[in-house]
Amino acid sequence: NLPKLLNALQNEETHIRVPQPIADKARLALQRMLDLS
Repeated sequence: NLPKLLNALQNEETHIRVPQPIADKARLALQRMLDLS
């Protein structure tokens, strides 16, 4: 949720928990971007 994300960014906390399906999609998108570079 966005308030928790904002708090993590403001306090420089490095752990942000996201549901596994969202993490998997994000990882795939990042890998595709890296493959293109």
